[in-house]
Amino acid sequence: MKSKSRLRRYRNFINRMDGLLTRSAVITYGLGLPFVVMGTTSLSVAVTLSAGMLLVTLVSVLVAWGFKRLGQGREVCMLAAAFLSAVLLGVVSLTMGWTNRGVVFSVYFPLLAVNTLTFFSVTRCDASRPLLSVLLQALRFALSFGAVAVVIAAFRELIGRGTLFGATVFSSFRVPTVLLPFFGFILVGMVCAASRGLDRAIRIRCIRKDRDEAEQAAEEVGV
Repeated sequence: MKSKSRLRRYRNFINRMDGLLTRSAVITYGLGLPFVVMGTTSLSVAVTLSAGMLLVTLVSVLVAWGFKRLGQGREVCMLAAAFLSAVLLGVVSLTMGWTNRGVVFSVYFPLLAVNTLTFFSVTRCDASRPLLSVLLQALRFALSFGAVAVVIAAFRELIGRGTLFGATVFSSFRVPTVLLPFFGFILVGMVCAASRGLDRAIRIRCIRKDRDEAEQAAEEVGV
């Protein structure tokens, strides 16, 4: 039996990783941009926001799946998910004392309960699918947010402050302007362009390899 081409295998792999690789929630749909731009001036903040986003997304989708199975509409699912997420994040914030760490934790962390990525995941939730499949889809979206946020935050903190997780890496070279919001949008665009370029390069390589193998097989048959 003829094996699948490299390009087809790559496409199948991308489809299985829907939401994590080529169709990232942030760089493809633009979801969660305020958190990625405003909340990524330090790596510790980005990691915390990513953990919060993961928690909120999974809880919201779980609640939405249950309500939809009971025949409720998406509006009810969104309200229930937002309320439960807000309560959960409030408990976590008070327990960890994050509300005393500045505007990012006192403002942006609570806003995770009503962010666009969560509502997108809730409205996209298909109650006819198994719960595990739905949660895995939500997990990939949340992880894609975390991946983009962590990469951008690491760059901004390193170049803007010369630190990572608050620890000094170098002090002789700093560019504070990378910490400004406008530069966050620029970095998101650069990450988007880089991901698209990488995907295109992989597809071109697969096509060339498949073509070379086809030509070699044709030559062997001709011999």
